[in-house]
Amino acid sequence: MAKIDNMSFVQQLYVAYYGRPGDRDGLSYWADRVEKEGEGNIIDAFGESQEFGQRFGSFDETTLVNNLYQQIFGRDADEGGLAYYVKALTDGVKSLSEIALTISNAAQGKDVEVMESRLEIADAYTTKKAAGGFDAATAEALLKRVKSDDDDLLGSTKKALEEIEDMLEDAFDDIEDAIEDMLDELEEMQEAKEDALEDAREDEDEDEDDDNDLDDQDDVLELDDEVLTALLNSSEVSFDNLTLTGTGDDQELTADLHYGEYSFRVEIDDDTAAFAKLVGLAQSGEADAAVIA
Repeated sequence: MAKIDNMSFVQQLYVAYYGRPGDRDGLSYWADRVEKEGEGNIIDAFGESQEFGQRFGSFDETTLVNNLYQQIFGRDADEGGLAYYVKALTDGVKSLSEIALTISNAAQGKDVEVMESRLEIADAYTTKKAAGGFDAATAEALLKRVKSDDDDLLGSTKKALEEIEDMLEDAFDDIEDAIEDMLDELEEMQEAKEDALEDAREDEDEDEDDDNDLDDQDDVLELDDEVLTALLNSSEVSFDNLTLTGTGDDQELTADLHYGEYSFRVEIDDDTAAFAKLVGLAQSGEADAAVIA
């Protein structure tokens, strides 16, 4: 498991390089790599990402360096620092990731306060937003509220932290409502299955084929990612008998969802956080979810 100081180091990279907090999975992934490989070995690897290519890949060296100052300190680069780091980047003396860390580590005065405030907000957002509720654009906007020319850094930081708390409360309310609706639906489906079974038993003497009535019941649930993620974190719900079919970008995962005495088959899309988590549980043999066909 990654150490706290490694998590802090990676969070610093996220803020400096991408201008946003790291999501939980990303933060854990890179922190584990730092633990195993050391900081130096992952700095450049961290920068070779699809996100960076999409957001900043077309920028010239001057814009890239100035963007680092904006993301770390909320201000444009000073003339001397800009010239120095642009030359280092152009000459290949330092990579952009290395420059991001150098700028952060060389902070002084007001810049230190801004950087520390942004990291505090980043840590709060990462900690309190689950994978399913993480929104990079919202997180980035929160950091940008703390700027170098802000005369009330403490006030701006406090306001951003309070907004994160409000987001968390709203998310809990939404998830609780979604789980309650989902559990009501599970119970309704179970009652429908029991009614169908009872009908099949009553008709058994009249027509043996009626035993197949139950096969016509739709007992495969399609759940959205937020509800699935919440159910995965619920002590009342468990999953097992995972079946993964398909390859590459065309995969389908089904699993048995157990809630009390009820059991249902669920389908999970391959582009959801719940899909990745269930496959991870299956591969590690956790939660009785070790069967993949």
